[in-house]
Amino acid sequence: MSRPVILWLGVAAGAALGILVASISRIVSGRLKKAEFWTALPGLIRSLASGADHREFVLVYARLVKLLAWHLAGSVLQLAAAFAPVVAVVVVCGPGVVKGYNRRAVAIAIHPRQQAAIDAGGERFESRDAASLPVLIPGAIGLHGAGKLVTSTGELEFDSLARGNAWCTSKWGRLTMSLLGFDTHISTSGEGFFILRPYCGDRNPVWPYLSDLEFLFYLAITLTSALTAFCLRKTAH
Repeated sequence: MSRPVILWLGVAAGAALGILVASISRIVSGRLKKAEFWTALPGLIRSLASGADHREFVLVYARLVKLLAWHLAGSVLQLAAAFAPVVAVVVVCGPGVVKGYNRRAVAIAIHPRQQAAIDAGGERFESRDAASLPVLIPGAIGLHGAGKLVTSTGELEFDSLARGNAWCTSKWGRLTMSLLGFDTHISTSGEGFFILRPYCGDRNPVWPYLSDLEFLFYLAITLTSALTAFCLRKTAH
């Protein structure tokens, strides 16, 4: 299967999920009746600002807090339900799809850009000119097994080059990159955030840490879900 066909399949899958995200969000929002919060909010604020006695102030304030808590809980539930299909597809299908796409890689890309080397399989592969974006290490993609990335700030070990590797200092950073399909590691060098991933000629202009397939997939979800939500809202009115 050619690369353009794979990219279009990624766009189609993302578009289908985007429609599903907006549809589920609309259904859950209707069931939760979140409009009650916005309807009651102006009256509660006027009551608080009117200088009522202490007892009435406490009662109004308590009602406002309760409504806000229910509204926030409903929003979290709505987001969780809407994006559950996306998370399920990414977790279940993502690793296999990305692994197949990465077989087309012609080099290893390094972010942020800097000169570095990969030691693996008893060989060393040097990066190209650090002025390029991204920095590439040709030839290393064919290696299997563990190795290490050697930079000016230290050495970073990895288990495989078949998948992307991300070194982060924060737990949230590692969680985010893990959800994006990266093998994550605690950063032990001077870099707070470092990416090593197979390079398939990707040129997405927004976030170079992702391949074109991943970028187009998430872009299709974002645009299609927004367009579907707009159309559903217009239809409802």
